[in-house]
Amino acid sequence: MELARSDLAVAAASRVPGAVPATPCFLCQQAAEKAIKAVLVSRGIAFSRTHNVGALLDLLPSDMAIPPSVQQAALLTRYAVDTRYPGTHEQPTWEDFQKTLRLAEAVVRWSEEMIGRGAQS
Repeated sequence: MELARSDLAVAAASRVPGAVPATPCFLCQQAAEKAIKAVLVSRGIAFSRTHNVGALLDLLPSDMAIPPSVQQAALLTRYAVDTRYPGTHEQPTWEDFQKTLRLAEAVVRWSEEMIGRGAQS
């Protein structure tokens, strides 16, 4: 979770002169990915190396309540690779970044709650 929170903090502070939105969008994707992986680790659920947020969410137990804001984070997967190869895909805007930031924040908050609940069980 520490790495997820770090990526999220850096993304939130990334709107500085000279920055392009692709970088913080990538960091938002990374924060969500790492947060979900932390939940999986806390539950002893194995996962393969992937940046696909939707695939990671699919590994969570079926009885785990996943709010819509967290399920929508599967949309962040496109930022895992697309943003690193300019010219191959449409680059995100600052408006896109605001949406990715809200999704990543929701995933990190939810993941912290799930890990806390798991520790209490």
